[in-house]
Amino acid sequence: MRVENDPCDVIGVSVAPTQLDNLSSLILQQGGMARVSLPGDVVTWAAGGHETLSRMLSDERFNRDWRQWRAL
Repeated sequence: MRVENDPCDVIGVSVAPTQLDNLSSLILQQGGMARVSLPGDVVTWAAGGHETLSRMLSDERFNRDWRQWRAL
């Protein structure tokens, strides 16, 4: 079980092309979904793979409303 605020569960993401190439592999190793920290310390979810992304977009627990982002 993952603890939502556990920093060990978050993958730091930069804009370096070499890291972006490996990001999908890292996400797939964590079961197809992972919490990521984007530049500016914005923590969100990332999906690796089409099937996982489709399931995530149809799950009402995931909100795409930008007004719900605390980081903004």
